[in-house]
Amino acid sequence: MKKVLSLVLAAVMIMTLSSSAIYAAPNNNPNASFNKNPSAFENKVKNKTMNLAELEALREQLRFAMINSEGLPYGLAKRMELPPGLEMLLDRGTLPHGIVKKLMDNYYPLPGKKTDFEVLAALIDTADAKADAAVVTEYKGGATTINTFKLAIAVAVDFAADYDDAQKAQIKTEIDKLKAAMKVFDDAKFAPEKLDEVKAILVKLDAYKTAYFSILTPAKQVELTNLITFINTFTRTNDPVKLTKGDYDKIVLEAKAFSDPLVVLNNKIVDAKILLYKDITDITKGYKETEGTTQGTYLTGSNLALENAITVAKTFVATHTTQNLIVIKTEVEAQVKTLNTAMETFKGNKILGAAEMSVVKMVTNILEDKYNTPYSTKLNTLITDLKFYDANSALFTVAVYDDLLDRTQFYINDLFDSIVLELEALIVEAKADLVDAPASAQKTALVALIVEIEDYIDNKEYKYVELVAYFNELVVAFNAL
Repeated sequence: MKKVLSLVLAAVMIMTLSSSAIYAAPNNNPNASFNKNPSAFENKVKNKTMNLAELEALREQLRFAMINSEGLPYGLAKRMELPPGLEMLLDRGTLPHGIVKKLMDNYYPLPGKKTDFEVLAALIDTADAKADAAVVTEYKGGATTINTFKLAIAVAVDFAADYDDAQKAQIKTEIDKLKAAMKVFDDAKFAPEKLDEVKAILVKLDAYKTAYFSILTPAKQVELTNLITFINTFTRTNDPVKLTKGDYDKIVLEAKAFSDPLVVLNNKIVDAKILLYKDITDITKGYKETEGTTQGTYLTGSNLALENAITVAKTFVATHTTQNLIVIKTEVEAQVKTLNTAMETFKGNKILGAAEMSVVKMVTNILEDKYNTPYSTKLNTLITDLKFYDANSALFTVAVYDDLLDRTQFYINDLFDSIVLELEALIVEAKADLVDAPASAQKTALVALIVEIEDYIDNKEYKYVELVAYFNELVVAFNAL
Protein backbone atom coordinates (compact mmCIF):
# COMPACT_ATOMS: atom_id res chain seq x y z
CA MET A 1 0.00 0.00 0.00
CA LYS A 2 2.74 2.43 0.90
CA LYS A 3 4.48 1.90 -2.43
CA VAL A 4 1.27 2.89 -4.16
CA LEU A 5 1.00 5.97 -1.97
CA SER A 6 4.53 7.06 -2.63
CA LEU A 7 4.17 6.67 -6.38
CA VAL A 8 0.65 7.99 -6.84
CA LEU A 9 -0.36 10.26 -3.99
CA ALA A 10 2.88 12.04 -3.16
CA ALA A 11 2.35 14.43 -6.07
CA VAL A 12 1.03 17.88 -5.20
CA MET A 13 -2.72 17.51 -4.96
CA ILE A 14 -3.96 20.06 -7.48
CA MET A 15 -7.28 19.53 -9.24
CA THR A 16 -5.98 20.50 -12.63
CA LEU A 17 -6.28 19.53 -16.24
CA SER A 18 -4.41 20.86 -19.24
CA SER A 19 -6.49 23.96 -19.79
CA SER A 20 -5.24 24.69 -23.29
CA ALA A 21 -6.51 21.31 -24.46
CA ILE A 22 -9.71 21.18 -22.44
CA TYR A 23 -11.25 24.60 -22.18
CA ALA A 24 -10.79 26.09 -25.63
CA ALA A 25 -13.92 25.82 -27.75
CA PRO A 26 -13.51 22.88 -30.19
CA ASN A 27 -14.17 24.98 -33.27
CA ASN A 28 -11.48 27.50 -32.34
CA ASN A 29 -8.82 25.12 -31.10
CA PRO A 30 -6.64 23.61 -33.86
CA ASN A 31 -5.97 20.64 -31.58
CA ALA A 32 -9.61 20.05 -30.64
CA SER A 33 -10.89 16.57 -31.37
CA PHE A 34 -13.73 17.57 -33.66
CA ASN A 35 -11.63 19.73 -35.97
CA LYS A 36 -10.10 16.45 -37.16
CA ASN A 37 -11.73 13.47 -38.81
CA PRO A 38 -13.56 11.96 -35.86
CA SER A 39 -13.21 8.30 -35.05
CA ALA A 40 -16.13 6.04 -34.25
CA PHE A 41 -15.19 6.47 -30.63
CA GLU A 42 -15.37 10.25 -30.89
CA ASN A 43 -18.66 10.10 -32.76
CA LYS A 44 -20.21 8.03 -29.99
CA VAL A 45 -19.33 10.80 -27.57
CA LYS A 46 -20.38 13.61 -29.90
CA ASN A 47 -23.70 12.04 -30.86
CA LYS A 48 -24.43 10.77 -27.34
CA THR A 49 -25.21 7.26 -28.57
CA MET A 50 -23.71 5.48 -25.57
CA ASN A 51 -25.96 3.58 -23.21
CA LEU A 52 -25.73 4.18 -19.47
CA ALA A 53 -23.28 1.34 -18.89
CA GLU A 54 -20.99 2.57 -21.67
CA LEU A 55 -21.19 6.14 -20.37
CA GLU A 56 -20.23 5.11 -16.84
CA ALA A 57 -17.37 3.01 -18.21
CA LEU A 58 -16.19 6.04 -20.18
CA ARG A 59 -16.30 8.21 -17.06
CA GLU A 60 -14.19 5.66 -15.20
CA GLN A 61 -11.69 5.47 -18.06
CA LEU A 62 -11.55 9.26 -18.17
CA ARG A 63 -10.60 9.34 -14.52
CA PHE A 64 -7.88 6.79 -15.06
CA ALA A 65 -6.58 8.60 -18.15
CA MET A 66 -6.27 11.80 -16.15
CA ILE A 67 -4.33 10.00 -13.44
CA ASN A 68 -1.76 8.90 -15.97
CA SER A 69 -1.58 11.91 -18.25
CA GLU A 70 -2.81 14.95 -16.35
CA GLY A 71 -1.45 14.53 -12.84
CA LEU A 72 -4.73 13.91 -11.01
CA PRO A 73 -4.07 11.58 -8.04
CA TYR A 74 -5.85 8.23 -8.19
CA GLY A 75 -7.47 8.56 -4.78
CA LEU A 76 -9.00 11.91 -5.70
CA ALA A 77 -10.05 10.84 -9.17
CA LYS A 78 -11.89 7.73 -8.01
CA ARG A 79 -14.07 9.81 -5.67
CA MET A 80 -15.26 12.29 -8.25
CA GLU A 81 -17.90 11.86 -10.90
CA LEU A 82 -15.47 13.92 -12.95
CA PRO A 83 -13.83 17.31 -12.49
CA PRO A 84 -16.63 19.79 -13.26
CA GLY A 85 -14.99 21.24 -16.37
CA LEU A 86 -14.56 17.83 -18.02
CA GLU A 87 -18.05 16.73 -16.94
CA MET A 88 -19.42 19.88 -18.58
CA LEU A 89 -17.67 19.06 -21.87
CA LEU A 90 -18.82 15.45 -21.77
CA ASP A 91 -22.42 16.58 -21.27
CA ARG A 92 -22.06 18.74 -24.35
CA GLY A 93 -20.89 15.72 -26.34
CA THR A 94 -17.26 16.82 -26.65
CA LEU A 95 -13.94 15.69 -25.26
CA PRO A 96 -10.42 17.21 -25.46
CA HIS A 97 -8.32 15.72 -28.24
CA GLY A 98 -5.49 14.74 -25.90
CA ILE A 99 -7.84 12.82 -23.61
CA VAL A 100 -9.57 11.11 -26.55
CA LYS A 101 -6.24 10.05 -27.99
CA LYS A 102 -5.17 8.69 -24.61
CA LEU A 103 -8.38 6.67 -24.36
CA MET A 104 -8.05 5.35 -27.93
CA ASP A 105 -4.39 4.43 -27.59
CA ASN A 106 -4.60 2.80 -24.18
CA TYR A 107 -7.28 0.71 -22.52
CA TYR A 108 -7.01 0.94 -18.78
CA PRO A 109 -8.64 -1.18 -16.10
CA LEU A 110 -11.52 0.63 -14.46
CA PRO A 111 -10.53 1.82 -10.96
CA GLY A 112 -14.03 1.79 -9.47
CA LYS A 113 -15.60 4.31 -7.11
CA LYS A 114 -15.23 4.20 -3.34
CA THR A 115 -18.55 4.87 -1.59
CA ASP A 116 -19.50 5.97 1.92
CA PHE A 117 -20.38 2.35 2.59
CA GLU A 118 -16.84 1.29 1.69
CA VAL A 119 -15.48 4.01 3.99
CA LEU A 120 -17.58 2.53 6.79
CA ALA A 121 -16.32 -0.95 5.95
CA ALA A 122 -12.71 0.27 6.09
CA LEU A 123 -13.37 1.97 9.42
CA ILE A 124 -14.87 -1.27 10.79
CA ASP A 125 -11.73 -3.12 9.71
CA THR A 126 -9.56 -0.53 11.48
CA ALA A 127 -11.67 -0.72 14.63
CA ASP A 128 -11.59 -4.52 14.57
CA ALA A 129 -7.83 -4.49 14.28
CA LYS A 130 -7.56 -2.12 17.24
CA ALA A 131 -9.89 -4.23 19.36
CA ASP A 132 -8.13 -7.50 18.46
CA ALA A 133 -4.72 -6.04 19.30
CA ALA A 134 -5.88 -4.47 22.57
CA VAL A 135 -4.24 -5.74 25.76
CA VAL A 136 -6.39 -5.45 28.89
CA THR A 137 -3.57 -4.06 31.01
CA GLU A 138 -2.87 -1.25 28.52
CA TYR A 139 -6.28 0.42 28.87
CA LYS A 140 -7.96 2.33 31.65
CA GLY A 141 -11.03 0.29 32.53
CA GLY A 142 -9.41 -2.86 31.21
CA ALA A 143 -11.81 -5.44 29.80
CA THR A 144 -14.82 -3.16 30.27
CA THR A 145 -13.31 -0.50 27.97
CA ILE A 146 -12.40 -3.07 25.33
CA ASN A 147 -15.79 -4.77 25.46
CA THR A 148 -17.64 -1.45 25.20
CA PHE A 149 -15.64 -0.67 22.09
CA LYS A 150 -16.39 -4.09 20.64
CA LEU A 151 -20.12 -3.49 21.20
CA ALA A 152 -19.87 -0.24 19.20
CA ILE A 153 -18.13 -2.16 16.42
CA ALA A 154 -20.86 -4.82 16.52
CA VAL A 155 -23.52 -2.13 16.01
CA ALA A 156 -21.67 -0.88 12.93
CA VAL A 157 -21.24 -4.44 11.64
CA ASP A 158 -24.97 -5.13 12.06
CA PHE A 159 -25.82 -1.93 10.19
CA ALA A 160 -23.49 -2.95 7.35
CA ALA A 161 -24.92 -6.47 7.22
CA ASP A 162 -28.52 -5.22 6.98
CA TYR A 163 -27.73 -2.27 4.74
CA ASP A 164 -29.79 -1.44 1.69
CA ASP A 165 -30.06 1.68 -0.49
CA ALA A 166 -32.91 3.07 1.62
CA GLN A 167 -30.40 3.54 4.48
CA LYS A 168 -27.91 5.51 2.40
CA ALA A 169 -28.52 8.73 4.34
CA GLN A 170 -27.64 6.95 7.62
CA ILE A 171 -24.15 5.81 6.62
CA LYS A 172 -22.36 9.01 7.64
CA THR A 173 -24.11 8.90 11.03
CA GLU A 174 -22.83 5.35 11.55
CA ILE A 175 -19.34 6.45 10.50
CA ASP A 176 -19.43 9.31 13.03
CA LYS A 177 -20.68 7.01 15.81
CA LEU A 178 -17.90 4.52 15.22
CA LYS A 179 -15.30 7.30 15.01
CA ALA A 180 -16.53 8.67 18.35
CA ALA A 181 -16.32 5.22 19.95
CA MET A 182 -12.81 4.82 18.55
CA LYS A 183 -11.75 8.16 20.05
CA VAL A 184 -13.04 7.15 23.50
CA PHE A 185 -11.19 3.86 23.15
CA ASP A 186 -7.96 5.54 22.00
CA ASP A 187 -8.19 8.10 24.80
CA ALA A 188 -8.38 5.29 27.36
CA LYS A 189 -5.03 3.81 26.36
CA PHE A 190 -2.21 4.39 28.84
CA ALA A 191 0.56 6.67 27.54
CA PRO A 192 3.60 6.29 29.82
CA GLU A 193 5.83 7.58 27.00
CA LYS A 194 4.21 11.02 27.47
CA LEU A 195 4.96 11.31 31.18
CA ASP A 196 8.26 13.17 30.78
CA GLU A 197 6.55 15.68 28.53
CA VAL A 198 3.84 16.20 31.16
CA LYS A 199 6.49 16.75 33.83
CA ALA A 200 8.07 19.46 31.65
CA ILE A 201 4.67 21.15 31.31
CA LEU A 202 4.30 21.09 35.09
CA VAL A 203 7.65 22.86 35.54
CA LYS A 204 6.50 25.64 33.20
CA LEU A 205 3.14 25.97 34.96
CA ASP A 206 4.79 26.21 38.39
CA ALA A 207 7.06 28.98 37.09
CA TYR A 208 4.08 30.76 35.58
CA LYS A 209 2.20 30.52 38.88
CA THR A 210 5.15 32.00 40.78
CA ALA A 211 5.41 34.97 38.42
CA TYR A 212 1.78 35.77 37.68
CA PHE A 213 -0.66 34.13 40.12
CA SER A 214 -1.41 37.28 42.12
CA ILE A 215 -2.40 39.16 38.96
CA LEU A 216 -4.71 36.50 37.52
CA THR A 217 -8.47 36.79 37.85
CA PRO A 218 -10.03 34.55 40.54
CA ALA A 219 -11.47 32.28 37.84
CA LYS A 220 -8.06 31.88 36.18
CA GLN A 221 -6.43 31.23 39.55
CA VAL A 222 -8.84 28.33 40.11
CA GLU A 223 -8.21 26.96 36.61
CA LEU A 224 -4.44 27.06 37.07
CA THR A 225 -4.58 25.50 40.54
CA ASN A 226 -6.88 22.71 39.36
CA LEU A 227 -4.67 21.95 36.35
CA ILE A 228 -1.52 21.74 38.47
CA THR A 229 -3.33 19.49 40.97
CA PHE A 230 -4.55 17.28 38.10
CA ILE A 231 -1.03 16.91 36.67
CA ASN A 232 0.38 16.12 40.11
CA THR A 233 -1.81 13.01 40.28
CA PHE A 234 0.33 11.55 37.46
CA THR A 235 3.75 12.88 38.50
CA ARG A 236 3.70 12.36 42.28
CA THR A 237 6.12 9.83 43.78
CA ASN A 238 3.58 7.97 45.90
CA ASP A 239 0.85 6.01 44.13
CA PRO A 240 0.72 8.03 40.89
CA VAL A 241 -2.26 7.66 38.57
CA LYS A 242 -1.43 6.09 35.20
CA LEU A 243 -1.52 8.67 32.40
CA THR A 244 -3.81 8.01 29.42
CA LYS A 245 -3.80 9.56 25.97
CA GLY A 246 -6.99 11.44 26.87
CA ASP A 247 -5.38 12.84 30.03
CA TYR A 248 -2.34 13.95 28.04
CA ASP A 249 -4.45 15.72 25.41
CA LYS A 250 -6.43 17.52 28.14
CA ILE A 251 -3.23 18.70 29.85
CA VAL A 252 -1.67 19.99 26.62
CA LEU A 253 -4.87 21.83 25.66
CA GLU A 254 -5.48 23.47 29.04
CA ALA A 255 -1.81 24.39 29.58
CA LYS A 256 -1.89 26.60 26.47
CA ALA A 257 -3.95 29.14 28.43
CA PHE A 258 -1.04 29.64 30.83
CA SER A 259 1.86 30.13 28.46
CA ASP A 260 4.19 32.95 29.42
CA PRO A 261 3.28 35.66 26.90
CA LEU A 262 6.86 36.88 26.62
CA VAL A 263 8.04 33.40 25.73
CA VAL A 264 5.27 33.07 23.15
CA LEU A 265 6.23 36.37 21.52
CA ASN A 266 9.93 35.54 21.52
CA ASN A 267 9.20 32.16 19.91
CA LYS A 268 7.11 33.89 17.26
CA ILE A 269 10.01 36.25 16.50
CA VAL A 270 12.31 33.26 16.04
CA ASP A 271 9.76 31.61 13.71
CA ALA A 272 9.56 34.80 11.66
CA LYS A 273 13.34 34.99 11.37
CA ILE A 274 13.52 31.38 10.20
CA LEU A 275 10.94 32.20 7.57
CA LEU A 276 12.82 35.30 6.38
CA TYR A 277 16.57 34.72 6.63
CA LYS A 278 18.93 32.14 5.17
CA ASP A 279 20.71 31.95 8.53
CA ILE A 280 19.13 33.47 11.65
CA THR A 281 22.51 33.47 13.41
CA ASP A 282 23.97 35.66 10.65
CA ILE A 283 21.35 37.77 8.91
CA THR A 284 24.01 39.40 6.74
CA LYS A 285 23.76 36.28 4.55
CA GLY A 286 20.50 37.72 3.30
CA TYR A 287 16.93 36.74 2.72
CA LYS A 288 15.88 33.17 2.06
CA GLU A 289 13.36 33.94 -0.70
CA THR A 290 13.81 35.82 -3.98
CA GLU A 291 11.44 38.56 -5.05
CA GLY A 292 10.25 38.79 -8.64
CA THR A 293 7.38 38.20 -11.07
CA THR A 294 7.74 34.50 -11.93
CA GLN A 295 6.50 31.28 -10.35
CA GLY A 296 8.17 30.54 -7.03
CA THR A 297 9.32 34.09 -6.36
CA TYR A 298 7.68 36.57 -3.97
CA LEU A 299 6.02 39.93 -4.61
CA THR A 300 8.39 42.89 -4.50
CA GLY A 301 8.64 44.32 -0.97
CA SER A 302 7.68 41.07 0.80
CA ASN A 303 11.03 40.58 2.55
CA LEU A 304 11.28 44.14 3.84
CA ALA A 305 7.69 44.11 5.11
CA LEU A 306 8.33 41.01 7.22
CA GLU A 307 11.66 42.35 8.45
CA ASN A 308 9.95 45.57 9.59
CA ALA A 309 7.32 43.53 11.48
CA ILE A 310 10.09 41.58 13.23
CA THR A 311 11.78 44.82 14.24
CA VAL A 312 8.55 46.17 15.79
CA ALA A 313 8.09 42.99 17.83
CA LYS A 314 11.72 42.95 18.99
CA THR A 315 11.45 46.61 20.08
CA PHE A 316 8.32 45.79 22.10
CA VAL A 317 10.09 42.93 23.92
CA ALA A 318 13.11 45.12 24.66
CA THR A 319 10.99 47.79 26.33
CA HIS A 320 8.90 45.52 28.57
CA THR A 321 10.06 43.43 31.50
CA THR A 322 8.83 39.96 32.33
CA GLN A 323 7.43 41.26 35.65
CA ASN A 324 5.24 43.86 33.97
CA LEU A 325 4.30 41.79 30.98
CA ILE A 326 1.26 40.00 32.29
CA VAL A 327 -0.34 43.29 33.29
CA ILE A 328 -0.41 44.20 29.60
CA LYS A 329 -1.11 40.68 28.36
CA THR A 330 -3.66 41.96 25.83
CA GLU A 331 -1.02 44.17 24.24
CA VAL A 332 1.43 41.27 24.11
CA GLU A 333 -1.15 39.03 22.46
CA ALA A 334 -1.79 41.81 19.94
CA GLN A 335 1.93 41.85 19.12
CA VAL A 336 1.91 38.10 18.57
CA LYS A 337 -1.16 38.39 16.35
CA THR A 338 0.35 41.25 14.33
CA LEU A 339 3.59 39.37 13.74
CA ASN A 340 1.72 36.21 12.86
CA THR A 341 -0.37 38.17 10.34
CA ALA A 342 2.83 39.54 8.80
CA MET A 343 4.18 36.00 8.47
CA GLU A 344 0.98 34.76 6.83
CA THR A 345 1.01 37.74 4.48
CA PHE A 346 4.59 36.90 3.53
CA LYS A 347 3.69 33.27 2.81
CA GLY A 348 0.70 34.44 0.81
CA ASN A 349 2.90 36.59 -1.42
CA LYS A 350 4.46 33.59 -3.16
CA ILE A 351 3.63 33.61 -6.88
CA LEU A 352 1.98 30.46 -8.23
CA GLY A 353 2.14 28.90 -11.66
CA ALA A 354 0.31 27.07 -14.44
CA ALA A 355 -1.11 24.20 -12.37
CA GLU A 356 -3.03 26.48 -10.01
CA MET A 357 -3.94 28.83 -12.85
CA SER A 358 -5.63 25.95 -14.69
CA VAL A 359 -7.95 25.53 -11.69
CA VAL A 360 -8.84 29.23 -11.96
CA LYS A 361 -9.66 28.75 -15.64
CA MET A 362 -11.72 25.68 -14.81
CA VAL A 363 -13.92 27.41 -12.24
CA THR A 364 -14.30 30.45 -14.52
CA ASN A 365 -15.69 28.20 -17.25
CA ILE A 366 -18.00 26.42 -14.81
CA LEU A 367 -19.38 29.67 -13.41
CA GLU A 368 -19.96 31.17 -16.86
CA ASP A 369 -21.66 27.98 -18.03
CA LYS A 370 -23.78 27.50 -14.90
CA TYR A 371 -25.11 31.04 -14.45
CA ASN A 372 -26.95 33.20 -16.96
CA THR A 373 -26.07 36.80 -17.72
CA PRO A 374 -26.48 39.42 -16.50
CA TYR A 375 -24.61 38.13 -13.48
CA SER A 376 -25.26 39.41 -9.98
CA THR A 377 -22.84 42.11 -8.86
CA LYS A 378 -21.06 39.69 -6.53
CA LEU A 379 -20.67 36.96 -9.15
CA ASN A 380 -19.64 39.44 -11.83
CA THR A 381 -16.91 40.76 -9.51
CA LEU A 382 -15.65 37.22 -8.88
CA ILE A 383 -15.54 36.33 -12.57
CA THR A 384 -13.82 39.64 -13.34
CA ASP A 385 -11.19 38.91 -10.67
CA LEU A 386 -10.67 35.34 -11.93
CA LYS A 387 -10.02 36.65 -15.43
CA PHE A 388 -7.82 39.49 -14.15
CA TYR A 389 -5.37 37.10 -12.50
CA ASP A 390 -5.48 34.80 -15.51
CA ALA A 391 -4.19 37.77 -17.52
CA ASN A 392 -1.76 38.98 -14.81
CA SER A 393 0.22 35.92 -13.74
CA ALA A 394 2.87 38.05 -12.00
CA LEU A 395 0.26 38.97 -9.36
CA PHE A 396 -1.23 35.48 -8.99
CA THR A 397 -0.14 34.55 -5.45
CA VAL A 398 -1.02 31.97 -2.81
CA ALA A 399 -3.22 34.53 -1.02
CA VAL A 400 -5.02 35.49 -4.23
CA TYR A 401 -5.61 31.84 -5.13
CA ASP A 402 -6.97 31.03 -1.69
CA ASP A 403 -9.30 34.04 -1.78
CA LEU A 404 -10.63 33.24 -5.25
CA LEU A 405 -11.42 29.64 -4.32
CA ASP A 406 -13.02 30.66 -1.04
CA ARG A 407 -15.32 33.01 -2.94
CA THR A 408 -15.99 30.37 -5.58
CA GLN A 409 -17.17 27.95 -2.91
CA PHE A 410 -20.29 30.10 -2.47
CA TYR A 411 -21.31 29.13 -6.01
CA ILE A 412 -19.79 25.63 -6.18
CA ASN A 413 -20.52 24.39 -2.68
CA ASP A 414 -18.88 20.99 -3.12
CA LEU A 415 -15.62 22.47 -4.37
CA PHE A 416 -13.54 20.97 -1.55
CA ASP A 417 -15.60 17.87 -0.72
CA SER A 418 -13.54 15.43 -2.76
CA ILE A 419 -10.30 16.46 -1.01
CA VAL A 420 -11.90 16.18 2.43
CA LEU A 421 -13.16 12.69 1.57
CA GLU A 422 -9.71 11.74 0.37
CA LEU A 423 -8.13 12.99 3.58
CA GLU A 424 -10.62 11.00 5.66
CA ALA A 425 -10.00 7.83 3.68
CA LEU A 426 -6.23 8.21 4.01
CA ILE A 427 -6.61 8.77 7.77
CA VAL A 428 -8.54 5.48 8.04
CA GLU A 429 -5.73 3.67 6.22
CA ALA A 430 -3.07 5.33 8.36
CA LYS A 431 -4.86 4.39 11.57
CA ALA A 432 -5.05 0.78 10.42
CA ASP A 433 -1.26 0.71 9.97
CA LEU A 434 -0.73 2.42 13.32
CA VAL A 435 -2.31 -0.53 15.15
CA ASP A 436 0.65 -2.84 14.54
CA ALA A 437 3.37 -0.21 14.18
CA PRO A 438 6.04 -0.29 16.93
CA ALA A 439 6.59 2.80 19.07
CA SER A 440 8.73 5.35 17.26
CA ALA A 441 9.12 9.08 16.67
CA GLN A 442 7.46 8.61 13.28
CA LYS A 443 4.44 6.93 14.85
CA THR A 444 4.08 9.71 17.43
CA ALA A 445 4.32 12.36 14.72
CA LEU A 446 1.72 10.62 12.55
CA VAL A 447 -0.74 10.29 15.43
CA ALA A 448 -0.35 13.98 16.29
CA LEU A 449 -0.84 14.97 12.65
CA ILE A 450 -4.00 12.87 12.35
CA VAL A 451 -5.47 14.55 15.44
CA GLU A 452 -4.64 17.98 13.99
CA ILE A 453 -6.22 17.15 10.61
CA GLU A 454 -9.36 15.68 12.18
CA ASP A 455 -9.81 18.84 14.25
CA TYR A 456 -9.40 20.91 11.08
CA ILE A 457 -11.98 18.81 9.22
CA ASP A 458 -14.45 19.00 12.11
CA ASN A 459 -14.17 22.78 12.09
CA LYS A 460 -15.43 22.82 8.46
CA GLU A 461 -13.67 26.11 7.67
CA TYR A 462 -11.76 24.78 4.68
CA LYS A 463 -9.13 26.54 2.63
CA TYR A 464 -7.89 24.85 -0.51
CA VAL A 465 -4.21 25.53 0.11
CA GLU A 466 -4.47 24.20 3.68
CA LEU A 467 -6.29 21.04 2.56
CA VAL A 468 -3.65 20.35 -0.07
CA ALA A 469 -0.86 20.95 2.47
CA TYR A 470 -2.48 18.60 4.99
CA PHE A 471 -2.95 15.91 2.35
CA ASN A 472 0.67 16.02 1.23
CA GLU A 473 1.93 16.20 4.83
CA LEU A 474 -0.15 13.14 5.73
CA VAL A 475 1.21 11.19 2.75
CA VAL A 476 4.78 11.94 3.84
CA ALA A 477 4.12 11.04 7.49
CA PHE A 478 2.28 7.84 6.50
CA ASN A 479 5.13 6.68 4.26
CA ALA A 480 7.64 7.45 7.03
CA LEU A 481 5.87 5.09 9.45
